[in-house]
Amino acid sequence: DRIIANGTIAIDTFLYEQSALTNLKATLNLAKGVLKLDPVTAGIFSGQVAGAITADLREASTPFTITVKLTNVDSNQLLSATSSVKNIVSGPLSGHFDLHFISKENQNIATTLNGVAQMEMGPGRIAGIQIRNEMTNIGRFMGYTGTQEDCTNNDKLSGNRTLQHGA
Repeated sequence: DRIIANGTIAIDTFLYEQSALTNLKATLNLAKGVLKLDPVTAGIFSGQVAGAITADLREASTPFTITVKLTNVDSNQLLSATSSVKNIVSGPLSGHFDLHFISKENQNIATTLNGVAQMEMGPGRIAGIQIRNEMTNIGRFMGYTGTQEDCTNNDKLSGNRTLQHGA
C-alpha cells in the first residue's frame, strides 16, 4: 500500500505461451496497491491491440479489469495459438472487450470471467461449413442448382456476448 510508482514500459517482444505482443508500450501507475496500465498498445497476430488494465494487488485473489480494442487481428493466427481451432476461420478480427476476472491460485480465470465482448470479422471464410451448399439443397425444389463449395465465404460476421462466470 505504501509503494508509489509511475513510469512507462516499452518491450520489443513479449511472449506468453503461443502468443507474442510486439512493440508493447504502456503507461504505469501504482498507488495504494492498485496497478494501472493505461494506455497499453501493442501489435498482436498481425493486428493491433489497445486498452487499459487495472489490478487490485491488495487482494489475495487479485481482481482485474481489462478494456481492450482489437483492430485487424488475424483470426486464424489468434485461434491457432489460443485454442484447438486451427485453419478453420480466417479473416481480420476487430472488437471491443470490457472484462473483469479474478486471479486465484490453482483456479482457471475463465470461471471468474465477466463482461461484454463485441466482435466483427470479415471479409473471411469458415472452412468445413458449407452454408451455400445447404441453401442449394433447400432451393432444388425450385430448380436451383449451384456449385458445391468446401467453405463459407463471408463479407462480415459480427456478434455481441455477455459473459457471466466464464459462460
